[in-house]
Amino acid sequence: MKTKFYFLPILLLGGLSLFTACSDDDDEKGGGQPAAPVIGPGDSNSGARLTSISSDRMYGTYYFLYNEDGTVKRMFYGHEGEEYEGISITYNPFGIYSIRGMSEYKNVSFNQNGYLSHYSDDGNYMDEESEDWEKWKEDVRYSYNGNGNLTKYVNSFSYNGVDEGENYSGHGTYTITYSWEDGNLVKIQKIYNDIENGASSKHTQTYEFEYSDEVNKYQQFVYGIEDDNFDADYFAPIGWLGKWTKNYPSSCTILEIVEDEEGKDTWTDTYTWSNFSTTNDGLLSGFNYDGSRYTYTYDNTASTAQKVAAKQTLDNNAPSPRTKKMGRHHRRLAKMLSRK
Repeated sequence: MKTKFYFLPILLLGGLSLFTACSDDDDEKGGGQPAAPVIGPGDSNSGARLTSISSDRMYGTYYFLYNEDGTVKRMFYGHEGEEYEGISITYNPFGIYSIRGMSEYKNVSFNQNGYLSHYSDDGNYMDEESEDWEKWKEDVRYSYNGNGNLTKYVNSFSYNGVDEGENYSGHGTYTITYSWEDGNLVKIQKIYNDIENGASSKHTQTYEFEYSDEVNKYQQFVYGIEDDNFDADYFAPIGWLGKWTKNYPSSCTILEIVEDEEGKDTWTDTYTWSNFSTTNDGLLSGFNYDGSRYTYTYDNTASTAQKVAAKQTLDNNAPSPRTKKMGRHHRRLAKMLSRK
């Protein structure tokens, strides 16, 4: 979208969603409040809490704040004292809210492993300067396999608003399918279908991954492996979106196709990871991704980092599809893809 909002549910809030969906292995037990978040899902729990993710390319840092009992209370992107986007969480009753006051996530549930499974959201946004506005509804569901790996994200949404004096309304779906082999995520396929003012558009992305021999001890989320789902920015690093890859990724190739009333466009891109390092506890502490260094920090853990590998060469020469101008009906998704 322009500089505006077009489907801010998945965007500004980090799409921070929560759901009621069933997992692939039918482990849904009616949800409930998750346990205190710690790095390393399930029985591989390290006992450490992630406090930040930063890089030399970000405009800000992802921060994770906790209550005295260890439950997460606030997650946001920005600088200390300046929050650009994020969520806050309350308990008894449990609730998740947009820091900007745009949304309250309802009907939140988790499966028996404490992984997010469903949420719904009614939200609105108003630009006081331009008087542009948008209202939306969405229903989000996540599924997992028997190993605790995320297998599907389905977001069904509708919206209406005013953009530069023009009324618009629409509905659609955003579906992400995750394919796993031997504990590693080998493919992600994303299909975004949108019908706005009667005009259809479709945006498809296919990600294929390669891995190094380095073991991801706690099956932690590695930044960049899923960068178009705002839920992943906040919930994947603290273990709420299941277990991630058995090994550290080395590269990803992307095929991106946009189809709308203006025709069809295709782009390809490649990203690489390298120079992974860990703490003395084996927690991920840093790596290079897409030409930049990313750093993770924790509390309740040994902080001295040890070098694990420095094998891959960063390849940042391919033109990014995120800089390509898209048609009107993909401005909403364009906003999602260029949020940072």
